[in-house]
Amino acid sequence: MSAANSQPLSALVRALISGYVDSYALLNFGVFVSFMTGNTTAGGLSAGQVNLAAAGHSLLPIPFFLLGILGGKFLVRVEQHHALRRISLLVAVVLGVAAARAYFAWPGWLGILLLSSAMGLMNTSVTHVGGQPVSLGFMTGDLNNLAQHLA
Repeated sequence: MSAANSQPLSALVRALISGYVDSYALLNFGVFVSFMTGNTTAGGLSAGQVNLAAAGHSLLPIPFFLLGILGGKFLVRVEQHHALRRISLLVAVVLGVAAARAYFAWPGWLGILLLSSAMGLMNTSVTHVGGQPVSLGFMTGDLNNLAQHLA
């Protein structure tokens, strides 16, 4: 399978991983680690109800998600030829450490930090399928782009 033909499958697999990890985080930590719109909505709702602790908890994944994106973009710039492989390996390692966190009962905030960073990294791994931009954890934007592309 050529690199161009593997793009749709690669994007699909990563989107499924993103959804699974997001579901796990929502069930275990009460936040999204890939769907930042959900966190900003929940954070805004909590802030509007003057529940600043809950707002802070909802917004906690966002800076770590951004750090993951920055790390992924750095890896792409350093060596574009092997970037997908390196990002995928790094995401797998971080997810492995997050699994160890659950096994050893390390603090929940550490799980949020690890999973958000991994999902930010993963979002930089596949950004286009052919000429179509894709976002692995942002279905609204992808559906909008797809509909506009079809139109």
